[in-house]
Amino acid sequence: MIVLFILSQEVIFFLPDTIKYTLQILDIKKVIVGESVYYDGTQMKDIWGNHAILAYVPENPQTIDEPSFGYTIRNDRYPIVEKVRDELATSDVILVRDMTGVALLSDVAGYLILNAGELYEVYN
Repeated sequence: MIVLFILSQEVIFFLPDTIKYTLQILDIKKVIVGESVYYDGTQMKDIWGNHAILAYVPENPQTIDEPSFGYTIRNDRYPIVEKVRDELATSDVILVRDMTGVALLSDVAGYLILNAGELYEVYN
């Protein structure tokens, strides 16, 4: 399955038709939009910039050997959740530990499209 990761709302705003036709031509089944923002002191800005990633991601990977843009690897013994009673605060504290890793496996299974939102300015 080919997935389009759009890392900014700006890309969708400026290129709606381009995205629509790209989805049809490449038979893209899933679009994921990054919506994280930060405040730079004057306004809210996208964390990821106006970039996009076109990636091959298997729908149901059986092993880590199956070609993919990347995987999130999790330790089988995690997450660990512990409940601890804090009598001084008269409350329960929930401690959670998790162990994950990210592996970028194939440099041909994905493409980073830099400044995708700026394509609008070039062609208009």
